[in-house]
Amino acid sequence: MNVKKLMMVAASAAAVVLGTLAAPAQAQPVQIASQPTNLNSTADRMLSYRHQFHMWQTADGATHVIMNRGVTLGGTALALQSSFDGVTWTPGVLLQNTDLTTTSDGYMVGTDLWLSYSNSGGTLFLSKMHYDPASAAWGLVSTETVFSSASTIASIPSMALDANGTLWLAFTAQDKASGNFSIKLLRKPAGGSWIDTGMTFGPVDNSAGSGKPERSARLLAIKGLVGMVFTAHQNVFWASRMNTWDVNAPWTTSQIYTDQATDTDPWGSHYSTAVDTLGNVHLAMVDGGRVVYGRFIYAKQGWVTPRAMTNDINATYEQVSIANGAVVVISNAQSVLRVFQSNDGGTTFTNPYLLVHPSPSGTTSYDRPRIEAPTYPSGPIPVLQQFTDGMQQQFQHAMYFSVPVN
Repeated sequence: MNVKKLMMVAASAAAVVLGTLAAPAQAQPVQIASQPTNLNSTADRMLSYRHQFHMWQTADGATHVIMNRGVTLGGTALALQSSFDGVTWTPGVLLQNTDLTTTSDGYMVGTDLWLSYSNSGGTLFLSKMHYDPASAAWGLVSTETVFSSASTIASIPSMALDANGTLWLAFTAQDKASGNFSIKLLRKPAGGSWIDTGMTFGPVDNSAGSGKPERSARLLAIKGLVGMVFTAHQNVFWASRMNTWDVNAPWTTSQIYTDQATDTDPWGSHYSTAVDTLGNVHLAMVDGGRVVYGRFIYAKQGWVTPRAMTNDINATYEQVSIANGAVVVISNAQSVLRVFQSNDGGTTFTNPYLLVHPSPSGTTSYDRPRIEAPTYPSGPIPVLQQFTDGMQQQFQHAMYFSVPVN
């Protein structure tokens, strides 16, 4: 993006919020400049997928991100990296049986991190890692096989731990014989082993004909229940179960949104979620270049109909965070990032910041601005934005922003 176009983006940034989501008129967003980092990869999925959780913070002030390093010796593409300043990152645990196609999902409790991921053969794994604040170092505690089948390829995992200590894991499954895709669900009771629930969510098909699933799932632990946002083609659904239900009881399911654009995300993963302290779910999606926002109101056990919060700003990637009590949605607008903030639980949003980068030069390209940030940051939000430097997107890098929350 050249300097003139960047100035045009900045000048129009305050005018993109629509409808009842809009707040009173505000000043133009403050620009925050990027800082270079030492993160790099040969994987296009360096920071992927959007709906999965990849970034966390610990009480000592460190930020941690799981990234895909791409082609590596020994099949250790997934690497846990840590930083105290967002600029210099130190490698921690390297995970075996991972390659440049691997994506992951994790959750952290205290100084323990659980990470689920798949290999290229369609097997799901779960690794537990422990962080030692005294040495600022990670150690691998254990790795187990979660799912392996001669007839099914498993990928794109998501997991949540409910209040009963049961770990739920959803994944995209492809039947090898038919080629059909579906969303499957596993569970592991406290102290027990993994159980295939036998449940299938959404349609079972391969109607895209592209070999891509066009679906994914995001599990969320909420007060007294487990919820799941999942996609299938252009439709977005919500499924949930109360923790008091029998584990074999079917989940309630409803459709909450249908994309209006004709283009379809081949992985069905371009959405982001966060649960606030009231149990409300905040959901951001992209639809035809627009950012769409919706929320589940815990007290009413229902969804406010998602609606566009921007015009077409060429949005493709987004991230939702709950920071200092505020709901923050970060989305790309062309190759820069816009920060939207709500201090009233998602009723209205302002656009206080625009995250900008230098003009491209040589082989540098900002046309794939994948974003990563912690779902529950403390203090300013550490944000990573992916970009490329090399012919045919062979070399992936990340820039860093520190975003204050007012």
